[in-house]
Amino acid sequence: MVRDMGDIGFIIDTLESDKIRTLYERRWFPESLYLLARWII
Repeated sequence: MVRDMGDIGFIIDTLESDKIRTLYERRWFPESLYLLARWII
């Protein structure tokens, strides 16, 4: 997804869709932390 959308597009999409919280609430911790780390970097 990052390659297709670019860094900024990926960050905007991730924040708007609330994917990190959704994955965290499902207890998919590695996936949620990966998105969070990708957003921070």
